[in-house]
Amino acid sequence: MTSDKDRNVLVILGVTGALALVFVTDFFTRLGLAEWIFYVLPVGLCLFQRSAILPVLVAAAASLLLVVGFLISPLGMDPDLAAINRFIGFVTVWVVAFIVRQTLLTRSGVLRLSWLTTGRAEIAKSALGDLKPEETGHAVLTALAGYVQAHVGVLYRQEGDALLRVAAYALHPSAQPPSAFKLGQGIVGQVARSMKPVQMHDLPGDYLRVASGSGSA
Repeated sequence: MTSDKDRNVLVILGVTGALALVFVTDFFTRLGLAEWIFYVLPVGLCLFQRSAILPVLVAAAASLLLVVGFLISPLGMDPDLAAINRFIGFVTVWVVAFIVRQTLLTRSGVLRLSWLTTGRAEIAKSALGDLKPEETGHAVLTALAGYVQAHVGVLYRQEGDALLRVAAYALHPSAQPPSAFKLGQGIVGQVARSMKPVQMHDLPGDYLRVASGSGSA
C-alpha cells in the first residue's frame, strides 16, 4: 500500500514532468495554437495528494511558463490575438487551481470529521459495561492511546477547579506524574483551562522514560 509520503513524491514528479512536457511542446509550437490547455493537467494531478497549497504553486509555475512560452515560441498568428489566447489560458489555469484547492480543503475537512467521529465512537464503546471509575479511566485511556498511536499517556478528570489523575498508560515504573493539578497550573492545567492543545518540541532526552519487557530507555 502506497503511503502518503510516497504518493506525494509521485505526484510532485508527475506534476514536474507534465509541466516540462507542456513547456517543451509550447516551445516548438507556433503562437496561436491552444497547447496551453494542457497546463491544466499538472494542476489536476494535485488532486491525488492532500496539500491545498500545491495547486496554487503549480498554477503559479504554469503561469510563468505561459509567459515564457509566449516570448520564445515561433511566430504564428497576430501577436495581439496570441496574447489574448494566452490570457485565456492564464485564467483557465487559475480557475482549475481554485477548484482543485477547494476540493482538497473540503476533502480534508470530511476526512478529519470522519476520523474524529470514529475515534469518539471507539472510545465511547470502550467505556461500556459495569465498570468502576478507575476501570473506566483505564479503558478510555487505552482506547484513546491506541487510536492516536500514543506510546504513553496520563488521564485526568476535572472536579471543580482541580484535575485528578485517574489512569496512566505504559508509564515507566519510576515515572511519578502529579496526582492532581489546579486549572491553569502547568501545561496540563493550562490546556484544561484554554481547551486548546499544546505541542512541546526539543524536549531533553531524559524527559520521559519508556519501559518494555526487554529493557527501558
